[in-house]
Amino acid sequence: MDVRAFRGAADGAELTRISGGDRSVVPAEALLAGSVPPQGWRRGWFAVDCVLIVLVGSTALLHWALGLVLVLALIAAGIDDLTRTGRTPGQRLLGLRTVDADTALPPRRGMQHWATVDLRRGADPLALIPLAVPRLPGGPDRWSPRRAENAAAVAVLVDDGTVLAINGATVLGRSPEAPADARYGVARVTDLSRTLSRNHVLLEPVDAGVRVTDLGSANGTAVAAPGETFAALTAHQPVEVPLGARIAIGERVLLLADPTGVTG
Repeated sequence: MDVRAFRGAADGAELTRISGGDRSVVPAEALLAGSVPPQGWRRGWFAVDCVLIVLVGSTALLHWALGLVLVLALIAAGIDDLTRTGRTPGQRLLGLRTVDADTALPPRRGMQHWATVDLRRGADPLALIPLAVPRLPGGPDRWSPRRAENAAAVAVLVDDGTVLAINGATVLGRSPEAPADARYGVARVTDLSRTLSRNHVLLEPVDAGVRVTDLGSANGTAVAAPGETFAALTAHQPVEVPLGARIAIGERVLLLADPTGVTG
């Protein structure tokens, strides 16, 4: 695959929401393309975090219990922020991010290789905009019965570079559940900002593209055909859009694409 299948998002993008899709279709060199490691004193971001902890802990001079609580709260918040967004308080001050070198996602337990990048001088590994469709299971070979049976009908490219393979009516959301009386699949898109509803939108592949239905989500759904602006959907009123259209669900943007497209 050509590593140019993805490019970085606009400078200054602050992405804290990670999709539940699959990033394994994107090679590591593409995920980290354009990123720059920190230079000089900014490499010592851990020392900045320590200084922040000491400053917060200095409140113990006024009240030791309050100082202890604030220090523990800062440490817990820093660990949580690191595992959710790849950024500690010190890294935020210095404009840095730490990611897994294999997936370019925020650190997770058991991560063996990691990389810290300078967001002010290079690309953000989390901010990927898909320019083409990676090869998905099933590929373009439609003569094989097994491949045809497992092939995705639609490739849904999420704004962080992950890919969801949709081969039938599928409910997308923060923690989706298929209706008991319908044969729907589900696909989870993790949204740490809580702008997605549990069951947010229903996607149904059709001959002309995809039928999109907002499932009464709290923050709504909007669609944009190729070259057009977004238009909000009315809840429970399906709208058909062609491949190449974009769908905005909460603060996430999805691109509908032909899964048989191959780059490189």
